Amino acid sequence: MSRMKKLRLLIPLGVVAMAAVGWAAQSPGNRASAASDAPLKGTVKSADGAAMEGVAVSMRADAKNVRTTVYTDRNGRYSFPPLENDQYQVLVQAVGFEAGRSAARLSAGKSVEQDFTLTPVKDFSRQLSGVEWMASLPEATPQDKRAKRLLGVNCNQCHAMGTILQNRFDVTGWTAIVKMMETTSWNGNLFPQDTAFGQPDPYIRAYKDELVAYLSRVRGPGSTLTHKPLPRMTGDATQIVVTEYDISPGHLPGYLVVANGSDWSLGTPSHHESRAVHDHVVDLQGYVWFSDNVTPKRSIGKLDPRTGRVTDYTHLSEKGVPVDVHDINVDQVGNIWFNNGKDGSVDKFNPKTETFQHFPLPADGSVPRGVGGLMGIDSKGNVWGRVGGRGVQDFDPKLGIKYYKSDPAQPGGAVKLDPKTGEYTYYRARTPAMSHYSIGIDAADNAWFTRPDIDQIGVVDSRTGDVREISLSARDQDTVLHTELDAELASKFEPHRAAATGPPWQKAASSTWNCG
Repeated sequence: MSRMKKLRLLIPLGVVAMAAVGWAAQSPGNRASAASDAPLKGTVKSADGAAMEGVAVSMRADAKNVRTTVYTDRNGRYSFPPLENDQYQVLVQAVGFEAGRSAARLSAGKSVEQDFTLTPVKDFSRQLSGVEWMASLPEATPQDKRAKRLLGVNCNQCHAMGTILQNRFDVTGWTAIVKMMETTSWNGNLFPQDTAFGQPDPYIRAYKDELVAYLSRVRGPGSTLTHKPLPRMTGDATQIVVTEYDISPGHLPGYLVVANGSDWSLGTPSHHESRAVHDHVVDLQGYVWFSDNVTPKRSIGKLDPRTGRVTDYTHLSEKGVPVDVHDINVDQVGNIWFNNGKDGSVDKFNPKTETFQHFPLPADGSVPRGVGGLMGIDSKGNVWGRVGGRGVQDFDPKLGIKYYKSDPAQPGGAVKLDPKTGEYTYYRARTPAMSHYSIGIDAADNAWFTRPDIDQIGVVDSRTGDVREISLSARDQDTVLHTELDAELASKFEPHRAAATGPPWQKAASSTWNCG
């Protein structure tokens, strides 16, 4: 890996930010114009006078969309790389301690030094990440271990664990919340009742009593929980510089969200004010391209990490409607590829000409609509996407719900687009499944696609075009308590919410835990 580490998306439930992580010598701040000759520096100690290592010290200029974070070394010292001359807000954070706050003005020729003393706090639950919440949940008994697994598999795809566990409710409250979650989407809205997603989710409904009993015990009004925060960074790990870029919603250019997760004391934020970015890719010039599948108007956007400037682009569907985009990728010559959420196709954006090109699906229906997911590009420049299977409706009298099961006539699978000819090739999966999420290309140009609802990974052989399937399930090797209810549910219901629910042994669902 290069010294400038891979860019990653920071969305612990909708924090609209991207972050570049690099070693101090390679920080984007070192390339800033009008940089201060004396960056902010100082020490961080605890109330007992001991130096604190691995404490996050962040700076953000007033009304700017860029935040820079460094970490204290073994002596508690921190130092920022050169930054633009401006007025900054400083935030010092460590889990278990009251945050340190100050303001600083950076200007050429002036030395700025600020020391901080952090005071421990008794209740630091709101500072916990989703990973730390999961680690803190009890699992000493087989029943607790099972309930914790059910919570992770069924309640941790649409939101981070901190979203729910930072709150307390009694049995009545948790019952109401779990019931609402039966028909709530990952965007927070209730699905229409006449759709596949609009019916109560069979797994959440069937596991409701177990989930409510566990939640009301571990996060009830009078419950106690031993929090288990992760250790702070030490040694060389503290020598990084993290630069975050806030991305405004597409319909609110320039709007900066305050509760975006940067201030840990505010708890895990909701994404409904700010969600805009779904995925991203870095092009050959170092620009960051991102997709927007939620906000109006913007389809894709470009971030210049050197300045923080964001440029929005709108792609129109065949009916003239702004296109929503789930995934985005870049090919070997710098073209930007993305899934067209309105027409169900794969389309292209040329950064040099700033023009879109539409690649319509075959009119004969030989390739199903909805090609996309997390797309891949092979060594020949072919663009790959996954396509979900079709569902047919059925009714379960025991739970009293309508549900959908896979239609063998349209099992889903992988799709390849040849950009030179505009030809799509559909590689049908052998086992039908409604949910397909992502696809990736290996060094031999084989296309691997995920099928989280049935715990499978499929692969298209690049030489023969044959499709193989690999099962991830291993019920006999699972250490969590299984019941007859699990077997009954698994034999009848296929999770259909992008692996948001499933039995306790579900690997694909748990592998997508949004721990935030």
